[in-house]
Amino acid sequence: MIGRTVAHYRITAAIGAGGMGAVYRATDTKLGREVALKVLLPAMASRPGWLERFRREARALAALDHPGIVGVYSVEEADGINFLTMQLVEGQTLSRVIPAGGFPLERLLQIAMALADALAAAHEKGIVHRDLKPANVIIGENGRAKILDFGLAKFSQTQAPDHLDSEVSTQARTREGVVMGTEPYMSPEQISAKPLDHRTDLFSLGVMLYEMASGRRPFVGKSSAELVSSILRDTPASLIEIKGDLPEELARIIQQCLEKDPERRFRNARDLHDALASVGEEITAERRSSAALRAASGPSGAAPTTGPAIPALVAARAHWKKAAVAAALVIVAAVAVVRFREGDSRTVDSIAILPFANGDANPDTEYLADGISEGISNHLSQILSLRVMAQNSVRRYKGRSVEARTVGNELGVRAVLTGTITSRGEMVRIQVELVDVRTGAQLWGQQLTRRQAEVLELQDDIANQISGRLKLQLSGEERKQIARRDTTDQGAYQRYLKGRFYWNERTNEGYRKAIGFFREAIELDPTYARAYVGLADSIAFLEGGGLEGRNFETATGIVKKALEIDNTLGEAHASMGMLIQDRDWDLAGAEREFRKALDLAPNYATAHHWYGELLVQTGRSGEALDHYRQALEVDPLSSAIRSDLALTWFYARDYERAIAELKKTVEADPKFGHAYHHLARVYAQVGRYREAAEEHRKGWLFAGDDPTLVEQRSRGLRQAFERSGARGFWRKRLDLKLQETVRETKWAHEVALLYARLDEKDEAFGWLEKAYAGRAYDLLFLNVAPEVDSLRDDLRFRDLLRRIRSPRPGQPM
Repeated sequence: MIGRTVAHYRITAAIGAGGMGAVYRATDTKLGREVALKVLLPAMASRPGWLERFRREARALAALDHPGIVGVYSVEEADGINFLTMQLVEGQTLSRVIPAGGFPLERLLQIAMALADALAAAHEKGIVHRDLKPANVIIGENGRAKILDFGLAKFSQTQAPDHLDSEVSTQARTREGVVMGTEPYMSPEQISAKPLDHRTDLFSLGVMLYEMASGRRPFVGKSSAELVSSILRDTPASLIEIKGDLPEELARIIQQCLEKDPERRFRNARDLHDALASVGEEITAERRSSAALRAASGPSGAAPTTGPAIPALVAARAHWKKAAVAAALVIVAAVAVVRFREGDSRTVDSIAILPFANGDANPDTEYLADGISEGISNHLSQILSLRVMAQNSVRRYKGRSVEARTVGNELGVRAVLTGTITSRGEMVRIQVELVDVRTGAQLWGQQLTRRQAEVLELQDDIANQISGRLKLQLSGEERKQIARRDTTDQGAYQRYLKGRFYWNERTNEGYRKAIGFFREAIELDPTYARAYVGLADSIAFLEGGGLEGRNFETATGIVKKALEIDNTLGEAHASMGMLIQDRDWDLAGAEREFRKALDLAPNYATAHHWYGELLVQTGRSGEALDHYRQALEVDPLSSAIRSDLALTWFYARDYERAIAELKKTVEADPKFGHAYHHLARVYAQVGRYREAAEEHRKGWLFAGDDPTLVEQRSRGLRQAFERSGARGFWRKRLDLKLQETVRETKWAHEVALLYARLDEKDEAFGWLEKAYAGRAYDLLFLNVAPEVDSLRDDLRFRDLLRRIRSPRPGQPM
């Protein structure tokens, strides 16, 4: 072939050969560049299925654009020859440069991280190498490692014909006495001709890392049979015993890659990369500690201006471990001084996950932009030491161009995660960035590409990398919760995301659409507990639509099903508490559910909010305020929570605090109409009737009422007060409410309160009975409402309180 021109490529030299073909150096005469040509052997091209597979996978490899993978330019055919054109990299294979005793630690980590990152990029495209070995890694003249020769690569999402996989294994086993070049790096499942996925590459990389660290392979044998037996059964010798200066954590990482069971290896190459990076960061931290020790030790141990090389640090580990207690205390004190002076910029205890931007404005993927960020937030919310802003607060920033530092300062968090999602067919690409609010520095950033059907893995990867970057110390239970998946059905999860997208619209039309998607998710995965909770919440909050108002009976049954599936889901317990509180008035049972929800999900703002309402209803305003404040710590922009916090002060008769809190609410969210009516209620209670009339006017306008009618109502209230004082105001307010009640009987409770203010007790009790017959939720606040103070000595009032099972103020449940 040398000297021959194929198409417009002039072959100038042979580079190497493999089982599928030969590789040549060639000159692209059209572009004037040097390339590598991989020519498929004619015998392979003539075998059924191989040629098509060669072309299909070559096209996929050509889509890989990663500095750690030799690029494929094209797949071509000319003169009956099938070949690939590839990037030509000058250098040596890894197999030729591994030292006898292994690489120095710094170089080992550098190459290992590059290979793990490159594999992650390939795996994210659905490509598994299957022939990873030092001979298939080239170290360029610039020192960078690149993976080449995906000749045995396969798609993880499309199984190759069984005879193709089994043939490789058979070739490796049948020539006893000859240890083939690939065999020492094969995974147990590959040797056994079992189905393969991306984790086979992790095993092969583990073998390479072991060799790179120690200079020897983990599995050996005098024959092919002995080698196969060693891979299948033997535990490699401890790297710590072979190379005592190797960090224990790095030895553990390599050992995890070499687990026989794929389930016990790293979940993916990205996780492996991050684990390796953490070792490097730990060593860097020790370098800083060493500098601090020298600085604290005086002239004899002056801190260097530049840190020592990583290998030198590792060699010093044994000495540090044997140091006296006094020396250890000096290190701790020195580090403490440095951190006190400089501030520990890596300590992050709070984070906001902003809704991801829809980069290509594709309405079909809008739900993904919201859903992935919410999924990451749900994962990280399981970490008790990390305060994660509720999606209700961060959703305010959706579609806004605002700096991460501004968001962080407004929400009171230390870090902000932003992201942009773009879609191309079935693939989605996300660019994410984690920013330190105090410094504006990027803590972490990455571009990730997945199929839309793999969003579960995508958000898992991001959540895990964030927790790693923030140096969070996780308990075993927290790690378990973060790793837990509510469903493994990608289709069900896609529909769940769409359901949550429409649920967040908080409109009847949105609830109806959400119900449809949640039901589809449940059909695909009948064990998807979180989808049942979404369905129940949508039904409970939907009004009308053929469901005859709030269908609490149906919603309660659905939540019970969710709890049967997963009794550890905090959101399900919170929803159950809300339903039995609202529907059954079972406050003791609701309190048990809310407490259970908060035990399981202590950062769930909605559970704190709903529990706060119950505590107000039972006269425990001090406890209620505490839970409202905890809710606002993770959902600081929630107007609903803040206005209910204000009402807690109102029910506690601290009217000035209630007014101040409600003013903050309307200043922060002028469109939250309920806050205006709450403010009007407090103003009227303290006799500020003109201001009450004005706040009612604003509330009606923001509710969408006809502006002309709004002006008539507010003017009528002012005039009634001017003519007849307080009684005139209350009478006019009653007339207006009775007009509303003609249309909707749900206002019976408010009519009763107005009759009570007019001291017309019989009418007040008559309307209270109507509210009782309609199971009006607001009756649960009757125990603490100041408007009915004139009724409290009446036996009818005591009887009503007994029937709605509401304790007296301050009385324990």
